[in-house]
This record gives sequence, C-alpha cells and structure tokens, in this order.
Amino acid sequence: ESDLLMRNSGDSIVITGMGLASPVGLSAGAAVERLLRAETGIVAGDGDQAFPRAFVPPYEITGLRSAKNQKFLAAGSRHLMWAALRALEQSGWTRDALPPERMAVFTGSGQVGMEPSLMFPGFDASPTPEGDGDWAALGGSPARTMDIYFPLRTLSNSGLALLAMEMGARGPSNNFVQSDTASIVALEAAMDALIAGECDLAVCGAYENLLTPANYLNFRKAGLLTDLSVCPFDRDASGTVLGEGGAAIVLERKATALARGAVI
Repeated sequence: ESDLLMRNSGDSIVITGMGLASPVGLSAGAAVERLLRAETGIVAGDGDQAFPRAFVPPYEITGLRSAKNQKFLAAGSRHLMWAALRALEQSGWTRDALPPERMAVFTGSGQVGMEPSLMFPGFDASPTPEGDGDWAALGGSPARTMDIYFPLRTLSNSGLALLAMEMGARGPSNNFVQSDTASIVALEAAMDALIAGECDLAVCGAYENLLTPANYLNFRKAGLLTDLSVCPFDRDASGTVLGEGGAAIVLERKATALARGAVI
C-alpha cells in the first residue's frame, strides 16, 4: 500500500532528524562511534540481579513547555522524549513552524503496564494478621503511600501523548504495541500519513524499558537471560540481556524538506 501511494504521489519520504537514548550513546553519532569500536552498553550483574544489563547513560531533559509533565514520564517515555527532542532540533523544527494539525506522531512501545513494586508501600501499610499484603485493604490511608501518578506512567501510549503535548501536535497519531514489530508498524503508519497528505511532518519513535523487577523475574523464570556475551545472530547465542532505550526520527516529504532548506 505504501509503495502504491508513493508512486501515485510522485514524491518520496526523507529523514531530516534523528535522536537516540541508548546504552551505547545519547545520539546516533555517539552510538555509531562506540559500535565501530566494538563497545557495548552492557554492565556486569551484581547483587540480586546476577545477569548483565544495559543502562542508558544519565541525562537531563530541560526546557519542556510544561515542567509538570516531567513527573508523568516513565523511564521508557522519558527516553522517547529525549530522542524526539534531539531529532526535532536536528531537523530545524520550531514550535511555530507548522500548524498543529499538520504535525503527526507515531510510536511503538514495548513493555508497559503497572509494576507490582508500586503497590509494595501500600501493602506495608495494610498488613493482614498473617503479615501478608491485602489487596482489599489498599484503599484509604494505605493508598496514599503509593505513587499517585502511576496510572499515567503505565499507559502504553503515555510517551506518545506527552510528546504530542510537548510539540503541540494535533495531527494524526497512534501508538502500536505489536511486540517486536511495533516500531516498524509505526514507521509505516507515519509514511502513509505523509504520502496521503494528512500531515507535513511526522515524528516516528519507539521506546522500551525492561529494567524492572517484574521483567527480570519473568525473563529469568523463562530461561531467557544470559550471563555470557551477547551474540543475537550467533548459533551459540545463549539468551538476551535486558535493557532500555528510545529512538526517534523526523520524517517529511522530500519537496517540503527541500523547500524549507532542511538537511536530508
């Protein structure tokens, strides 16, 4: 379908900005340099988590239109925000460059949902006579010990929503959760929207955070973790390493990008 639309439109889609928050770097350029040196972002396991993990280096997001939105950003959504803002900056985009309805956002998100550990403070405040947590007793004062923002942070489309709010984008948008193909589906949706003339600029991104206790325990129970070096395409691959990250690209029609002097 995308190929047919492309041929009918007589135009092509180009990338004018790239952003990345990954264990191997906080930009596409930094990541490529480290990968060419055969470096990884994997660190050795320690303590209760004996398996290797891959952390995104520390960074700080500043200058958001709504500073309060920082508190709604879960780890994965935060990585998306960083990557998307870097991609938009590279593209030369400004908040008043396009009408809100001509800007689109399409994303793919990975592991989402409520982390059980969010409930632990409430359980501690509402023990049963046997000393165990009681779900039925989480109302009232025990509920006030829990993070009040967890419903927003655990929505699968929270990263998309907060990014669209930051951009002021009111054009087409969608978040996809089709497992490992989510980001590819988001990319196709973004291209289709541009080719069909539904928007003039589309941010396409993906985000994931597997560094939570529940994910660690689930992967370990399933026997999917490795304590060896990672070689995903090797016949001797023994498992995976849990990690986190976010990536984003800015897509435009070629004619539009050239007209505003964007670097492709």
